[in-house]
Amino acid sequence: MSLKIFTLQLTGKLKNAEKIESERKNTRENFEAFKIAEGSEELKDYRELDGWIKSGACDRKKKEIEALVFKGSQEYKQLKEFMHLQKNKSIRNFFSLDSSDDLKRFRKIKESENLNDYWEISDISA
Repeated sequence: MSLKIFTLQLTGKLKNAEKIESERKNTRENFEAFKIAEGSEELKDYRELDGWIKSGACDRKKKEIEALVFKGSQEYKQLKEFMHLQKNKSIRNFFSLDSSDDLKRFRKIKESENLNDYWEISDISA
């Protein structure tokens, strides 16, 4: 063994071969993970969003959203009207009757041939 290697090993400046190989293995694994991440969809999404944020469009959109006021808007008026109509008893009765089985049965009877025959007979006999 040469004197230079011996002194480096003695002073601790020369690393153990096992430690060097484990670091090389870790570096290789990190590089492979980097290559996989480089082609991933997640990285593409990140870069797209990063560009959107850096362009200032994000801040403009945020200010635009913060400037919106619900109270007094068209949607607010429609919601108020809906709430008012929802409390209306006649409208509630209409929807409960419209979805009832009795009304379906009456509509079916109205379209039936038996009812048409009945009306024809009643017109003839009168």
